Amino acid sequence: MRPPRHTAWGALLAATAVIAPAAPASAVTTDLGTLPGGRQSSATGVNSEGLTVGWARLSANATYATRWDPQGAISRLTSPKGSTGSEALAVDDAGVIVGDATGSDGQEPVRWNADGTVTRLGAPPGGKGGVAQAVSGNCFIAGLTYDATSGLRRAARWSPDGSATVLPSLPGDRQAWALGVNSSGVAVGVPQSRPPPAPGAVEPGRHGAGTARAARRHRRPGQRPQRQR
Repeated sequence: MRPPRHTAWGALLAATAVIAPAAPASAVTTDLGTLPGGRQSSATGVNSEGLTVGWARLSANATYATRWDPQGAISRLTSPKGSTGSEALAVDDAGVIVGDATGSDGQEPVRWNADGTVTRLGAPPGGKGGVAQAVSGNCFIAGLTYDATSGLRRAARWSPDGSATVLPSLPGDRQAWALGVNSSGVAVGVPQSRPPPAPGAVEPGRHGAGTARAARRHRRPGQRPQRQR
């Protein structure tokens, strides 16, 4: 199997990374817990202030977007009217959170403003529903929408003014989704050229059963990040 390809939408960027040797000190892991009565939780994003976002599961079919403040206190985010579940996937340094909500028409991309109010982002032309997976410091948002005809995933970007665009795919790709975006609106993600998994196949990245708990790791003062192998 060939390694997955990665795609950048926008200007081409060149970068040089310098990786320092790992410090001997170990990280500190904090159990963030879940909502009262919850069975499971997952932390999916954190900003520079320590505000953490994710989701908590209260029952087999009830998952809700969640935030933990820098002190670790947990709270449930407001769900859009008519939705039956939600999840928060990313947060910027201003406290703007993005993710998705689920209702009778499937997933839809949403944004939680710093004051806690929730906004439906809407799908771009030709799309239906979707998921907001990343947000930049000036509120560019990237993620995916579902093709209104085929149902396949299309990479999508929302501008700070709320306008939505389907991003172009590479030749031969069936699907694509964006996973990150910077303040210039350059989005990155993953295309898929193979057919989707057969019905009943396990798809990596989905929520599984169990009693997983959200956790947050801190570096000790003076510790440098370790190189990923």
